[in-house]
Amino acid sequence: MRALQEINERYSDTLLKYYDAIAERDKLKSGIEKQKNSMEEEIMYLKNKLSSFSDETDWAKWDSEQSLLCHEVVMRIHKHASRGKMPSASELNSLIEVVKQSLPGFYEFLSNPKYAVSDNEMLVCILTRLHFIPSEIATLLNLTKQRISNMRSGLNKKLFKTKGTKSFTANIYRL
Repeated sequence: MRALQEINERYSDTLLKYYDAIAERDKLKSGIEKQKNSMEEEIMYLKNKLSSFSDETDWAKWDSEQSLLCHEVVMRIHKHASRGKMPSASELNSLIEVVKQSLPGFYEFLSNPKYAVSDNEMLVCILTRLHFIPSEIATLLNLTKQRISNMRSGLNKKLFKTKGTKSFTANIYRL
């Protein structure tokens, strides 16, 4: 009788723990769903707020650009820049391939033979488009900040017929 009673107690205890675990899991699922809905609402709110800054926001393009900025290769190169390291040639080639696929119009514009954009100039344009600042670009390409500034000025004149470097970043973002 005592052995049967112990088995029944262990069974009841296990059964209670089982139901508690199911209830906890369901509660977590519900919490995750609420959190997901809350985040979706916040994203929509922020998109609407962002659209107030621009009347013609193309959300598909926006999402595509954000996806590109979060791409593994881009993140790795940002990490190199923050550590003052140069990326390998294969990493830079991978970056170019990602940009070719994600921003084909941008890449085609820069590849147009009439502009005769060099490899380093192409990388300066791509890195600028991916929100790297000139000092990071200098580190990544193992060039001086002055050389990057000169390249940006030359590119602004070559591509956009504008003198100086002040409008270069804005012009690149518009492509």
